[in-house]
Formats: sequence, structure tokens, C-alpha cells
Amino acid sequence: MHVFVTYRRADSAAYAGRLHDALVDEFGEGKVFQDVAGIDPGVDFEVAIDAALDQADAVLVLIGPNWLAPAADGSSRLHDPYDYVHIEISKSLARNIRVVPILVGGAALPSAAELPEDLVPLARRQAVQLRDTTWRDDVDGLIRRLRGESPAKKGRLAWVAAAALALVGSLGIWALLADGEDGSSDTLTDCPQSKTQEWVGIFEGPASATVSGSEGTMVFDVLEVWYRPGDGDGEIVLVTILNNNSGPTNYDHDENRYHALVVDGFRWEEKWCFTSVPKAVKSGERSQGFVGYRVTTEPEEMLGLVVALGSGAEETVQIQLSP
Repeated sequence: MHVFVTYRRADSAAYAGRLHDALVDEFGEGKVFQDVAGIDPGVDFEVAIDAALDQADAVLVLIGPNWLAPAADGSSRLHDPYDYVHIEISKSLARNIRVVPILVGGAALPSAAELPEDLVPLARRQAVQLRDTTWRDDVDGLIRRLRGESPAKKGRLAWVAAAALALVGSLGIWALLADGEDGSSDTLTDCPQSKTQEWVGIFEGPASATVSGSEGTMVFDVLEVWYRPGDGDGEIVLVTILNNNSGPTNYDHDENRYHALVVDGFRWEEKWCFTSVPKAVKSGERSQGFVGYRVTTEPEEMLGLVVALGSGAEETVQIQLSP
């Protein structure tokens, strides 16, 4: 496994150094390329980047709170075609390398409108959040995902569940395990993070719906829809963005935001997978999510994702499928 790490020094250099060391410990020296820090003096920058990307199995894009900060003259650094971060991400996307946004310092994934045209696909990639308070667990989960393994459950949560079981039996155990710290539900499996050959892309959006209630307003965007046919049934995964447009209200981006999937008139309510990053969505911020349903109806023309602000406020994202 070869990993390429790209970041802005003024934005996330400390995080990049910590992550680099953890990746080297896992994959070995020479298997991790840390951006410009990995280029020897006198070596042509673009030649070195091309050589590193030729070997890369994954490109990790570290995004901190100041990742989109303008240059000294007020211009957008990321929109500069000669900006090294722009070059690295653009080349990675063009080569169809697995690109993973890594959110650090409480940063949110940029929207498509904030990115140059050739970097817009970055806004549709499943992001991973690395937090100071749970750094070791978060990095361990990232490494497992890079290897294609299921992320391990948090040891602390397992200990709490065991203690609760010893004290009060099975009553209430599901309340303790209702929500994982990484934004995924412990009662559902994590959705796949990238579309492999067994998955067919049936929609590329966005399609949107706005849900308003007494508590505020949320906008749901569906960016992509994947379908995996099966023997008599199939699985559908939707890549979504939740935008919290409320006033002072904060929300959790959890599976309860998704009430049902309507497939050509048939309604399905039971979900089989869910993942969101970050889970806690403050006012004015956004969160990316994956939500999956099993269906026995092959999607042909139209999907409707029923989304909710609360128990009494819901709308449907109308999704016209690709021909």
C-alpha cells in the first residue's frame, strides 16, 4: 500500500506530520509520500509528483479550517492552476486514484461551489474526520478502511456496554450503542466508501430538497446513487450532503434523517448501512453521508429519498435516474 499525503503547511502541517508518522509505522518507510516534504532539493516538482502518484494506491487530502484561505493578495490559492495542492488533487482525480478528504481541526468538507471545476469531484468523495480527542482510534479506522477492512468498534464503547450489561442486563443496551462516535450507527454496518466494479452508478446529481420546520431549515443534496444487483434483490447506496441552514440550532446527521426510499412507486424503509462525517452539524455547516437500502425492485426511472428535519417535517428528494 502506497499512500500520498497532500496538505497546506499553514493549515494542517502538524496534523500531516502526526498522520505521516502513523502511516509509516503501519505501511513502512518509503510507502508514504508526504507532499512537497518528500521531494529532494533540485528535483522537478511536477516530475516528482507524477512519479509518486504512479505508485499511489490512495491520496489523502488533509483539509483544515484554513484550507480555503486566500493568498496574501486576496486571490484564491486553490483556483490557481499552478498551486501545488491544486496540481496534486487534480492529477489524482484525473488518474482515478482513490482520493480521501481528511477533515482535521473541526473543518467541514468544501462544497462543489467552493472548488475549481477540475476539483469538484472532491466534494463527492466520502470524507474521514480525525479528531484530537480520538486521534488514535480515528487513524486506526482510516488505516483499516484503506486496507479494505471494517473499522473496529471503539474499545471504550465496548467496555461501557459490557459494564452496563453486567449492571442492568440487556435492558437499555441498545440505547448505549445507538450512535458511534465516528458518525456511523452501531446498529447498522458502514456503507461502502467508493464505487467498485460490482456497483453501477445510476445517478450523478445533485438533486435537492429543503425541509423546514419550527426548529429551522435543512437542505439535503443527493450527489450520487449506486446500485448493486443481487439474486432476487439488490442494494442501493445514496451519497448525500446535509446542509444545516438553521439559526442557532445544531443537528445530528444520523440515519433517522432518512425515512424511506421510494423506487418506482415502491417504498422501502429499512436501511442496511449508514455513515456520516461529521455527525454533529452546527448551524451554517454541512455533513456528508452514505445511506443504503435493500430492495427487490430494480430501479429504472425514478427514486424518491424521503428526508426529515424531525418526526413531523419531511420532504422527498426527487431523483431522475440516468438512462
